[in-house]
Amino acid sequence: MNSYLLVGGFVSLLLSIKHLTLDRKTVLLPFLASDLNIEVKTHISSFFYFIAVFYVLATLSLFVCYLDLISQMYAYGLLLFIALDYALFAIWQLYGKIMSSEKQPLLFYCHWLGYFVVTGCIILWALD
Repeated sequence: MNSYLLVGGFVSLLLSIKHLTLDRKTVLLPFLASDLNIEVKTHISSFFYFIAVFYVLATLSLFVCYLDLISQMYAYGLLLFIALDYALFAIWQLYGKIMSSEKQPLLFYCHWLGYFVVTGCIILWALD
């Protein structure tokens, strides 16, 4: 059992809960209420839920690997893939924030920080 995976799992769980509650209310529902084409709404809502499924599966994978229920050989590749995805999410969010015309502080949309925490925990686990 490794405490890095436990911390990463809890942060991933918080990101999952935030995505399924707050982001659904502030991002998905207003988008679905807009007057765009139904095909566009269907695609965006499916992308939203694909990401939600990834969050949940990544969280479960982190907890399963923390409990040593999966072989170290398989856990290594799986967790590095999850770390890569979370790092790409963080870079994407930071890029969008930097390129945005809104002048909010960098920590205003702080979910990118959670992505980096999960990535860092997985990398520290791999180096341990």
